Amino acid sequence: MSTPSQIYERVPQEVLAQYPNLTNEYSFADTVMAKILSEFTLQNSVRVKGQKLKCPQDLPSLSIAVLIAARSDVALVSSGDKSQTDKKQNLTSEQRHSLPIGIYQTTGDNKGVYEITNDPYGAFGELVERYKPDATRREKLEVFTLVKSRLKVVEKCVIPYYVAVNNGIWDMKDKILHPFSQDLVFTSKIHTNLNLAATNPVITIPEDNSTWDVDTFLDELGSPEFVKSILEVIQAACLPLAPRNKMVLFMNTAGNNGKGTICQLIRNILGKDSVVSIPIANFSKQFELANLPHACSVICDENDVSSFSQGLGNLKSVITGDTVSIERKYKESFDYSFHGLVLQCVNDFPKGDDKSGSFRRRLHIIPFANCFTGKEKRYIKERLIYRTDVLEYILKMVLVDMEYREQFTETAATKKALESYVKTTNSVVSFLKEILPECKWDLLPATDFLYAAYKNWYREFVPSGKLIGRNDFIDSVREFVATDENMKLEWEWTDSTRSKGYIDCDKKEPLLDRYDLTAFMDDRSCVGYGNRGYVNREFVYEPRLKEKYSGLKRRSATGNNTGANGGDS
Repeated sequence: MSTPSQIYERVPQEVLAQYPNLTNEYSFADTVMAKILSEFTLQNSVRVKGQKLKCPQDLPSLSIAVLIAARSDVALVSSGDKSQTDKKQNLTSEQRHSLPIGIYQTTGDNKGVYEITNDPYGAFGELVERYKPDATRREKLEVFTLVKSRLKVVEKCVIPYYVAVNNGIWDMKDKILHPFSQDLVFTSKIHTNLNLAATNPVITIPEDNSTWDVDTFLDELGSPEFVKSILEVIQAACLPLAPRNKMVLFMNTAGNNGKGTICQLIRNILGKDSVVSIPIANFSKQFELANLPHACSVICDENDVSSFSQGLGNLKSVITGDTVSIERKYKESFDYSFHGLVLQCVNDFPKGDDKSGSFRRRLHIIPFANCFTGKEKRYIKERLIYRTDVLEYILKMVLVDMEYREQFTETAATKKALESYVKTTNSVVSFLKEILPECKWDLLPATDFLYAAYKNWYREFVPSGKLIGRNDFIDSVREFVATDENMKLEWEWTDSTRSKGYIDCDKKEPLLDRYDLTAFMDDRSCVGYGNRGYVNREFVYEPRLKEKYSGLKRRSATGNNTGANGGDS
């Protein structure tokens, strides 16, 4: 004899096997319910009084979960295999439970993609109602919990040159438009048709009897290099799987430069439901990432760069497609990997507490040099960039006419902008650029010299700032001298170099007095060196100067100084 729960699970499976072509949920529910009652009647016919089963009055939650789990259009959606070798995922029960549920859409605005949900009462709740129209909230939650352990797992498409557009899946490398398929898993798409026959539209402007076209509009934005940068950004927004691993900053201190128009143009191409707006400072806040699963781009026009962005972990993970936790108010959280462009408009460099330089490496800064004040064409932003022919032509331009790219072109303007960002926002870099040209010694010890000087420098210039720790400081120094742009710098990092021959104590080092570096100074006076004497052989050489130091060493130095404290080791 079977228990009620065994019957609730077995009967739907038998019905599914018997009627594989039955598609109507209500008919399925009726058939399963009838067979469950028949099974209960059969069971009760052989049970003694007092052990008979109580027949259910409606379709049990477990049976609904079994029916939903058998559907081909419902699955748990996981990140794809980045190796693209069809490597099988081995998920624990906890990992499965953390995955969101995807419901494949065969009609409507999201036709061809999986709509993501982790809410028992939203789209999933509506699906439950197809089997049991009067399902309560408690029953929906029961089904949701039961179905998670039974659903198959599908992996999101990771082919970088594939993108879901409004009328299919575009293979940018082979230039083929494929029909939608449940086997190619996308959770968002571009809501503009890819029209392979689209041409540059020439539009009459009634306001002044002139004409306007896309090609001329782009040319007027700026230099050819600048226009190329903008088109690469539009392509990046339309190819969310291409691993650029960069956040784009549109930057200009003044308005009327076209940033907002380009951002709105990209939104219109992708579709408003495929774009979310998250300011830089909000990535670290709870619930701010709630709409990421439905988007293929993050675009934000306004940023308060004066607000200190604490905790850049989420932002960096979103930029590089790493897993983040999606939290929604009063709903269960789940893990999600976002793949898409992050585009932010700023009027100054954003401040953050990133100390390792990993945030800087994720930035692609495009300065907007032109100003259209006094010559604005409001009809462009208000009307023309919403036209279907304009959107289809630009989409064809970046997906068909342009070559596939996984990296942004570093122009002279973007390189200069990034250099300015580093100088402005990285206090360690600013400090080093200020003091290194003045240093006289050939070896600058990491802790007693560089970090000690940095602390005093920082307190003077950034009195209200948060001082970074010694280890973070040293990491920043090492990265500074190791970056490509600093390979010709006269300084290099050393983990251990003898002080003898590299630190010439007869040579006045100006930073000792300026930043009160007591580790290298004698408490007694020394003629010619002010109130505190520098380390010298006669008084305090042994106790004040260590045998070896890590720190910055001058590349040209040979360690053969022949001063009073020089000589080879």
